[in-house]
Amino acid sequence: LPATKFNLALSNGAKEAAAMLSIGESTVWKKVKEDPSFPQPVRLSPKCTRFKVDDIRKWVKSVGTGVSA
Repeated sequence: LPATKFNLALSNGAKEAAAMLSIGESTVWKKVKEDPSFPQPVRLSPKCTRFKVDDIRKWVKSVGTGVSA
């Protein structure tokens, strides 16, 4: 199914994104700030931020098999 605003697979936040990438949560946030190619989070509310799972998968493919921390 195509992604729509009602059909987006979102991670459970930085913790799950970090687990998907085998890096630490702080490294996820460092990459958000410093790496323009890294997927940007989706802010659902002031205290609720998620990452699009598909964006993370696409990023991993774009950097190859070795994700550096």
